[in-house]
Amino acid sequence: MKKHWLPVLLMFGSILPQTGIAQRLSETSSFSLVLRADSTSRSAMLTNRYPEQSGSGSMIIGSAAWDNKGQLEKCHSLLLFDYGNLPRIIKPEWITNAELILVPVTLKDEEPVSETSHRFAVRRILQAWQDSLVNWDKQPAASTDDQVVIKLNRRKKNQLINLNVTSIVKNMFKHGNYGFILSGEDTLQGQEAYKDWFASARIDNENLRPALVITYSFPLEYSGDRSILAQSIHARDRNQPIISIPQGAQVITPPSGNPPKANPPADGGGGQQQKGE
Repeated sequence: MKKHWLPVLLMFGSILPQTGIAQRLSETSSFSLVLRADSTSRSAMLTNRYPEQSGSGSMIIGSAAWDNKGQLEKCHSLLLFDYGNLPRIIKPEWITNAELILVPVTLKDEEPVSETSHRFAVRRILQAWQDSLVNWDKQPAASTDDQVVIKLNRRKKNQLINLNVTSIVKNMFKHGNYGFILSGEDTLQGQEAYKDWFASARIDNENLRPALVITYSFPLEYSGDRSILAQSIHARDRNQPIISIPQGAQVITPPSGNPPKANPPADGGGGQQQKGE
């Protein structure tokens, strides 16, 4: 397994209690892996306003829709974590839970919009894509049958988004990992404009990047490759890195053509989350 793609313990070394690092099999065989988006991850934000422009350099991902003189303009995003050799070691049926964690950001000097609650969807991508080549006109297909949909509470816009993507991740382990697509409503009919921005895999502050927590039950009698246990924590500790993630940050809007930068986040608070089942 490549060592650079999973800087889990290094990233969370100052957060996780040392007793949470586990290679032991006593009491339980349930473990969790925390994948933090890094240089091996891919993310892109696509918009129909610039259908031929790649969004791979964006420091933010998310979805938005707005009316521009009668023309519906919108954007959505792609996100892929590099699983490395995990699918060869962990069988899909061993996975008991998978949580996608997104950290909200706000754009400095962005004009406020009157937002109502609306649905936010995460779907499994079905085709390979390159972040430097993908754009609105050349985006991969995604499954509408393999998705998680939640209703975002606009009064809690600065809280973490915590989505249960267990079924999606299981199918990624079965059929191939092409990542997630993040999107909102496809129409503005009957609702106001909305904007949901999150830190991407390209943002400078590593603590704000998306995270994926995969929990699996390792059979005690299994005699195969157990090397993955060296990067795992006990399942009972899986919420520790989640609640320690900062609540959000402000992104400075840069000059045209440059990706936005993120200010250091405020104190992480109590780790409150909006959860999707």
